[in-house]
Amino acid sequence: MSKYVPENKFLLKKNKIEIDGNKNLAYDLSLIVKQQPNFKSLGLRINLWAYNQIDSAKVAKKRLRKNKKLSLQNQKRREKQARINKNRIAKAKRKNREYYTEKIIPLKDTINPRSFFREWLKYKIGEPPVVFDSSYMKKTIKQFNIYLKKKGFYFANTKAKVSYKKEAIVRYIINTGEAYIIDSLVISSKNKGIKAKVIGLLNSIENKEKSNALIGRPFDLFYLDELRTKIAKNLRDSGFFGFTVNSISYAVDTNQREMNVMINLIIEDSYEIRDGDNIQKEKYKVFSISEVNFKLCDSSYVKIPFKEYLRNKINTDSIRDIDEKQFIKTINTYRYAKLPFDVKERKRKNLSKEILDPKRKINVYYNGLKTSIRPEILELQNFLEETNIYKEYYVERSYNSLIRLGVFNNIRPVLKKNKNKDSLIVNYYLTPAKKQVFSFEPRFKNSNGLLGATASLNYSNKNIFRGGEKLTISFGGGFESQPAVFDSTISTFNTIEIGPSISLELPGLFPTPATYLSKRQKPKTIIGVAYNIQKRNEFDRKVFQLNYNWEFMEGKYQIIRFGLPFASVIKFIDFKRDSIFQDKINELNDPFLSNTYSKQLIWQDLRIGYEMNSQNKEEKKRRIHDPIYFSTNIDLAGNTPWFFRKNQSINSSTNQYEVFGIGYSQFFRINNDFIYSHKINPKNSLHTRVQAGIGLPYGNSETSLPYDYSFFAGGSNDNRGWRARSLGPGAYKYYLDSNSTVTQIGDIHLGFSFE
Repeated sequence: MSKYVPENKFLLKKNKIEIDGNKNLAYDLSLIVKQQPNFKSLGLRINLWAYNQIDSAKVAKKRLRKNKKLSLQNQKRREKQARINKNRIAKAKRKNREYYTEKIIPLKDTINPRSFFREWLKYKIGEPPVVFDSSYMKKTIKQFNIYLKKKGFYFANTKAKVSYKKEAIVRYIINTGEAYIIDSLVISSKNKGIKAKVIGLLNSIENKEKSNALIGRPFDLFYLDELRTKIAKNLRDSGFFGFTVNSISYAVDTNQREMNVMINLIIEDSYEIRDGDNIQKEKYKVFSISEVNFKLCDSSYVKIPFKEYLRNKINTDSIRDIDEKQFIKTINTYRYAKLPFDVKERKRKNLSKEILDPKRKINVYYNGLKTSIRPEILELQNFLEETNIYKEYYVERSYNSLIRLGVFNNIRPVLKKNKNKDSLIVNYYLTPAKKQVFSFEPRFKNSNGLLGATASLNYSNKNIFRGGEKLTISFGGGFESQPAVFDSTISTFNTIEIGPSISLELPGLFPTPATYLSKRQKPKTIIGVAYNIQKRNEFDRKVFQLNYNWEFMEGKYQIIRFGLPFASVIKFIDFKRDSIFQDKINELNDPFLSNTYSKQLIWQDLRIGYEMNSQNKEEKKRRIHDPIYFSTNIDLAGNTPWFFRKNQSINSSTNQYEVFGIGYSQFFRINNDFIYSHKINPKNSLHTRVQAGIGLPYGNSETSLPYDYSFFAGGSNDNRGWRARSLGPGAYKYYLDSNSTVTQIGDIHLGFSFE
């Protein structure tokens, strides 16, 4: 490993940090060390080994040869380009044309050329040896002392020792000593409102962390700086627009004998405004929202050339607003005001429009005959409502809501004080995204030796009815290799699938308009229609499916989904079994298999889903709460047609009631998934996953769940070492059963993993 280490020098093997005192600082201190040893994986320095194995001189010579070759190729390309353009110019002159199309041949990259294998291995994967340098060790000691002082250990002692045994091992020996502890706090501010908000924030921190926000903690400058940021953010969220951390400072009085610190938290009630050479002071105050403007920087609905349109309507030179100059100008204005009651309620309460004060009001600026999106949909995305107090996190919430709408390509919220400087004007500059998108998606896959090739042609319209609706039409198909049902042998591309699907996403819980619902919950309706044809050697399968589902958010991390009552999902499944496959099922005389591979009607009365995901919370919040993921889905099917069974015919062979000549399934199914993560330290964490589900067929289908609703194990979302539907059930030794099937499905699913 010391092949490229100079004589009388040593390869750095390891840095050891030995702490006498607060040992929790070890990890943070390890990140400060200026010189780190070569990277190890499973105890081996593979990157260093790769670097040592390849001769640098040979790599340099080969690179020189390749660069000469690239230069020659570029020279030939330039000559070819000049030849072609010369002919094109001559041709243009012969035809008396004033122009010609220039031919441009791209040149090979000689600045960052593509690496050959040995060059890539040495300089991209390989890592040069880290030779011990004592100057880095001295710098590390200085940085340790600075860091410990900022953490409150003012009398810490740090030294280092180096031992040489073919390689250098550096030991950093640290005695942290005793840290200063904050024992008293004074909050100084002339603004009573600011002082009250700061006290409230400190109390909330104490309630959440079960300890005082400052008193009793070490005199940690990192924590104090973090607290300044929290206070400033909290004040901006409470209406103090423009409040910065620069207006917060600490005055500190230390007692070395007692190792105590008294802190005076000073919060300024004003800030400086520079106007040329003049500096004025302006006091912080709570701002409200006086005006909300949505500026649709769009010319889609302008029929005449847009420059001419602008020339006739407005003098663009008169606009001095920097933000206006960055976007397309808007000419027309529409005032939208949402009254607090709908028409029926106003009539019932005998209220006239004149006496009601609309609480949700916006101005929409646009071009052309109409707005590209309906004003009421824009208002639903805004949380900075007129007359309400300004809150900074409402800006972020509005921005995220506009992004989630998927209609705009560029979103820029700009807040400014009005002329009287007593309230704020909110401007949203919105550039529309491309409304219609066509795409072609080919896919090739190889899962556990099962080859597949699929492709889909997709059309998407993001705003089809000017209300943020999203229409998606897809037509896909493909070939796949699958094992036979009763045989583990695999035939190449023995499965063919093809079919169209249509999906429509609507804001609100349709038919209830989105404006009648809470804007925080982001309700939407998803209606889908799909038809699928699957052809295999054993059977042909056709599926028609209709979905009608509602979805909305509850809080930041919870999603609730439920289907249209009595008709959440309607699915027709048509099976045409091959004669050999049919004979095998008849021979086994297994009602479970017979029902699974038969014609079915699944009329889902109810579908409820719940998902809670705190895995994407900020890192600071993760220190308090371990991230978890939990989802549950409840399916109830067959009860609606069962209620009308008196008018239905009965199939004598299956003893099932039928609708449209097809027996329908009746079952209850619940499936749960729980993931829990616990961070032990910055490098290690524990993750646990529990899966539990059960299905109960009853009434019109007492044998088994339908194939698509049965549980299975294996696949990309389960145990990845096995194919989907090839694992289980349980400890069953299927290889001893001559009548077993390769496809393993069941009515109960239990799974547990720990890593």
